[in-house]
Amino acid sequence: MAEGEENMAFGEITINQNTKEWQYNGRKPQNVSRNSSFSEVLNKTTEGVTISAPGAAAINDKKVPYGHLAEDGLITYNGITFFCDYKNNAICLGDMSNPKEVINVALEGGGVLKVNRDSIGDLVKAIDMFSPEDVKRILDAIARDNFCRSKLQEIEDEKGKIGQELAEEENL
Repeated sequence: MAEGEENMAFGEITINQNTKEWQYNGRKPQNVSRNSSFSEVLNKTTEGVTISAPGAAAINDKKVPYGHLAEDGLITYNGITFFCDYKNNAICLGDMSNPKEVINVALEGGGVLKVNRDSIGDLVKAIDMFSPEDVKRILDAIARDNFCRSKLQEIEDEKGKIGQELAEEENL
C-alpha cells in the first residue's frame, strides 16, 4: 500500500480506505491468492489456531437458529438479510444498537430472533423462512409488543392530562 493513503488496521490486518485493498501483516496463510476474499484469508490464517477468548466456543461452533441457511455469517432470504450473532445464538434483523427498539423472540428449536421494530416490514417479506411454530411465536411477540407499547402510550397520555389539569388548577 502506498504512503499517504488512509489505512485502517485491525490487529494484523490493514485495510486501505481508498482502494479497499487489504494486507495481512502476520503469519502468511497458505493457499490463498491476492484475490481471495477477506473471509477466505481469515479462515486460512486461523486454521489450527485455538481461540480461548470468552464466548469463543459459541463462535467456533457457529450455532444460530436457521444456521444451515447462513453464508459468511449472513442469511439472505427473499432479498432480506439477517446477520448471525453466534455469541448469543441469535439471528438479527435491523439495527441492534438500541436494545429498547429490539423485539426478542425465543424460537422453537432454541436460539433467538432479534428484530428492530423498524424492520418488521422486512421480516414479513421473509416470514416463510421460519417454521410454522416459529411464525406463531413471532406473531405473538409482535402482538404482545404492540399491546405493551399502546398501554405505555396510554400511561404517558394520562400523565399529560394530569399535568395539564394541575396547571389549570394553579391558574385559577
